[in-house]
Amino acid sequence: MNKKRKRMTATIQIRISVEDKKILKKICAKQGLTISAAVRMFLSECVRLGRLPFTYTGGDIKK
Repeated sequence: MNKKRKRMTATIQIRISVEDKKILKKICAKQGLTISAAVRMFLSECVRLGRLPFTYTGGDIKK
């Protein structure tokens, strides 16, 4: 017997600068994504891999 599991959701809030949000929105739009969709993809990939999906160097890549 297959029982469907009820999928529960949670809300996550983050704060970033207005300027960073504008830049991020443009980056995501170029890929056909919203910021929310991109964040969900990132978090799903973290869960799938059991780690961050990239190597963090600690450097500031913006400058």
